[in-house]
Amino acid sequence: MVEREKTFREDIKLEIYPDSPWQLFTEIPETIPVKYGVDIELTSNHSGETELWIRADSFNIVRYIVNSNTYSSFSAFPKDGNGNVYKNIVVQDLFETETGKIIGVNYPINYNADFVKWDETIPLFSIYNEKENTFEFYDIGIKNISGSNYIETLKQIGVIAHNENLIWVFQQQAGLYSYDTRTGNLKFYETSFEGNIQRILVSQDGFLLFKQEKGVPPTSFWELSSGELVKYYPESQITEEIDVPELPWAGFGNMLYTKSGDLWIGFHGYLSKNGSWILKNPYRTAYLNLGDSSITYNWNQPDLLFQSSNGYLWYTNEMVDAPGVAGTAWYDPVTEKGCWFTTESGNIVEDSYNNLWMVTGRKIYKYALP
Repeated sequence: MVEREKTFREDIKLEIYPDSPWQLFTEIPETIPVKYGVDIELTSNHSGETELWIRADSFNIVRYIVNSNTYSSFSAFPKDGNGNVYKNIVVQDLFETETGKIIGVNYPINYNADFVKWDETIPLFSIYNEKENTFEFYDIGIKNISGSNYIETLKQIGVIAHNENLIWVFQQQAGLYSYDTRTGNLKFYETSFEGNIQRILVSQDGFLLFKQEKGVPPTSFWELSSGELVKYYPESQITEEIDVPELPWAGFGNMLYTKSGDLWIGFHGYLSKNGSWILKNPYRTAYLNLGDSSITYNWNQPDLLFQSSNGYLWYTNEMVDAPGVAGTAWYDPVTEKGCWFTTESGNIVEDSYNNLWMVTGRKIYKYALP
């Protein structure tokens, strides 16, 4: 993999595809309809078979079994218990439980702000039915979403996180719940947050990290503000605010707990497990070009995807109508080196054999980690 120079403006209009150690593994056949675009959502392993779950054109799922090189395609519109298909709902944000269940979140479809309404309430989740090759409503007992208004429906969905067999759901009006997919046990937790909850992370140490917006804008656009990050301990139902750095933490982006227990905030640095804020601030135009200044940069932030088994952090950025360069990159927190290796934007997943997978167009790329 060739590391890009810090000045790569000459590459802006070029299409740079993943190169070594990435390999073009295969291409989605023309028999699978793809009009607008694809992105990989999930990798799973069933009976030793690696499966890739690929979203095509937003409303379809391509399931690719790697070992046998076989494809199947089915709709991301879920069905209810009577077999009725809901074409105003699309199943997204797929995840797999420890027992192999493939679950997704039911989102309303918004066609250019013309919301498609439905009269009854529906479950928050859907589950994959392998026999029928479709998604079906999966009612876990939490307040369901109704379709009276698009924005209000998104608020009803709430904030969702998951680990192993537990699904965590926080809804601003209803509170915090956990659902055990093995036992079907639904548990409610008392919470008392002052602001609007925007994200939840599950830590390795058993607590949940909440990001809340308290209604007081920071002095800098992406600056962390006091009380914005809160630890919540489910067993004791105690909250603990995290002290934030005094200096502006520009280019906030999203958050990720690494395997060492560090909390990475966007692409600038992290909160170490011992409570120290470390501003790494890698020279970002060597990896993803995000505008002239991280302080004044407003909308398109890099998406911190995940940490692979070799310790690399993986980022992607899709530029539509904003300055900068689209692409995907890795960054090694240990060596402080990274690589903006492609102008293609998209998700990356790692299978149980330490292979990374990325899909661009109809091309499926594989990177076998050493």
